[in-house]
Amino acid sequence: MWSVVSPQLQSLLRNGKVGWTVSRFSQTFKAVFDYYQRDAEAEPRQFPDHLKSLITDHLQEVLTKLDNLSHDALLERYVIEWNKYHDSFATIGKVLKPLNNPEGPHQPGSRSRVTSGEIFTVQRLGYDLWEKVLINSLRSALTAAMLNRVEQDREREKAVLSSADPMQEDLDRPDDLEAAIDVLIKLEPEEPATDDVYQVKFQTRQFELYREIFEAPFIAATKKYYDEEVRQLLRPDSVPHYLKWIEERLTQEARRQERLLHEESGQTLLRKCETVLIADVQDKLELEFRRLLVTEQLEDASRLVRLFSRIHRCEALWRHFQAHVQSFALDKLSGLAKLTIPREELPKRYAADLVEIHQKFHNVVRRSFGDCPEFKAALAKACRSFVNSNAIVHGANGRSPELLARHADSLLHNAAQNSGQTETELTALVELLQFLEDKDVFVLHYSKSCAKRFIGESPTLAEDLEGFVIGRLKELFGAEHTSRLQRMYTDMQFNKKLREDFRSYCGSIARPPNLEVSIRVLSSGSWPLGSPTELAYLPPQDLLEARQTFSQWYLSEFQGRVLTWMPQLSRTEVKYTPPKSSGSYALHCSEDYLTCILLQFNDNNTATVEDLQLATQLTPGMIASVLRGLAKAGLISLIHTGDANAVAFEKTTRAKLTETFTSTRKRIAIRRELPGATSGTEAKSAQAVGGPNPQEIENERKFKIQAAIVRIMKKCKRLSHADLMVKVLEEMSAMFAAKPPIVKQVIQYLIDRDYIEREPGQND
Repeated sequence: MWSVVSPQLQSLLRNGKVGWTVSRFSQTFKAVFDYYQRDAEAEPRQFPDHLKSLITDHLQEVLTKLDNLSHDALLERYVIEWNKYHDSFATIGKVLKPLNNPEGPHQPGSRSRVTSGEIFTVQRLGYDLWEKVLINSLRSALTAAMLNRVEQDREREKAVLSSADPMQEDLDRPDDLEAAIDVLIKLEPEEPATDDVYQVKFQTRQFELYREIFEAPFIAATKKYYDEEVRQLLRPDSVPHYLKWIEERLTQEARRQERLLHEESGQTLLRKCETVLIADVQDKLELEFRRLLVTEQLEDASRLVRLFSRIHRCEALWRHFQAHVQSFALDKLSGLAKLTIPREELPKRYAADLVEIHQKFHNVVRRSFGDCPEFKAALAKACRSFVNSNAIVHGANGRSPELLARHADSLLHNAAQNSGQTETELTALVELLQFLEDKDVFVLHYSKSCAKRFIGESPTLAEDLEGFVIGRLKELFGAEHTSRLQRMYTDMQFNKKLREDFRSYCGSIARPPNLEVSIRVLSSGSWPLGSPTELAYLPPQDLLEARQTFSQWYLSEFQGRVLTWMPQLSRTEVKYTPPKSSGSYALHCSEDYLTCILLQFNDNNTATVEDLQLATQLTPGMIASVLRGLAKAGLISLIHTGDANAVAFEKTTRAKLTETFTSTRKRIAIRRELPGATSGTEAKSAQAVGGPNPQEIENERKFKIQAAIVRIMKKCKRLSHADLMVKVLEEMSAMFAAKPPIVKQVIQYLIDRDYIEREPGQND
């Protein structure tokens, strides 16, 4: 039978399917089939041995053709011979199908027995002989040819990168290299059944041929190739070009990996390229990153960040970015500190610079670094540093919380002029507040200025913006730290309706007040106005009647409440017509005490301090401060009988109305001139609504610590002293850095007043 089949198989191996008709195929197939039906028992192993010998002889002939070839010629001829061999075995497999017949006498499975202990399909036999005869003989030459083709591709790509014509690039052209690699993959054995003897060979040799002949040498050659390119290209003055080159090269290698490497190789090629091109020169590139930031080459800096993110080593870049932001900000603020700027203009300039710096680098993070969380965190750390410590706040200009609060007050005072622009500026300003260390100090300053705006209710008051800012502060600081601001805003809204209701009430009674009054009711404990204690004095009759009318109506509407009048916060407009001067003036008095004294000159042009004291019941010190204010405005002249600089004037000191008073302004603001020293209630009345002093800040912090301790203990019921300290310090860190000794004092204070207690027998 072999004498009949062998010429046909030899023809297939040498010439492929040329001349193979259907009848020729049928005759050969029948001969093989008949062999198994009649003669296989007599010669169980001769046919497979003959087949193996035939294939080996043919492959030796192929090897002779390939032996003297190299590089491209070898690769091209190798692929041609493989394609012919592979196609021939497709037909041979059909011709020898009876060998794989499950009903065959010698092979119950789907494979033919070749040697003892090993089972192969006919196709497997052909693949193994190709490896044994050709691959093992051409191993070095084949590897060199493959690597030469890869290097040719890289050199061609390098020329394309240097060319101005991108159309020259053609990375997807047909390539014998891919076919040769595919041969190595096909030669790998298929996974056999679990009970197959060949399972052991499969497990030990999986992709071994592919890795030995191509993958391992290819990766080693890649490292060598790019080591040389890095040495030639990476210079201090060429880093931007080098970064662009890296990106292009990695893109090319990614496509090459997809084309050439088997999926079992994973990201081996790219990892090696990233190591050589980025990780091995990481220190040099990190130093260049800072220079790129300084020169604002943000596109190149962004490219560098993207490259470093591939190797997950961006920590140094975050630190460089943070240091650059801090340095840039401190330099800019130092320049501002050297300028001569009026005190009232400094908060605006300072806040504008802070906002500009923050927005500048926020945009850098968003546009150049893809809103990377780590770069955002680095920016936040840098902002916390320069916002709280810079050349401006180290001088006598005040701390950042105070300056930012003053700027917010200025914006809201002028909000009516351009509300859209003001809202934008306020939004940017609020963004800065998250970086303050002493957020509570800002809240205190802002509360003071907010109270002045609300109480004054100037025509430029923008209620919507006031509510907008308080809402943003609530989101940023938490409801527990902005509750007073919220109550102040609620009071302002409530008073609008209250005034309308009182006006309606006055229109319905028989004796309405002679004065047009606008009274505001403020919640006790919510407004930063100091003690509500009223200084004893005798108001003008008309004002007294208006107060009594309002008190009677209000207490009937809201039973159980107590009203305490605060004349030091009153605003009164007094019309003044000088006796010997034409025209009249509107005098805006900042307190009722000024109004009281002014009205005493309606009947007499002169009055002594004693006369004024009898008429108003004010203290001598208060009268002296009012007269100083009137004299400063030019409304009166003072004739002293004692020390003019004394806290209280002599009783015989006389005040005379300026009958010929003239002024270019028709609306004149009148304020008291505070005496050199005051005490008790007079000092509290004299104090204007200004910024908090250090003692106020300290007291407010103690109050917040007390509230935090009570909240924590209500929730936890029992805590050790150390755990309570930790929780309190952690909660307070959101607003300010609480000092442990102060926290201990507050804990002891609450223990002494029975808000909390120590467990019996416990010192902790």
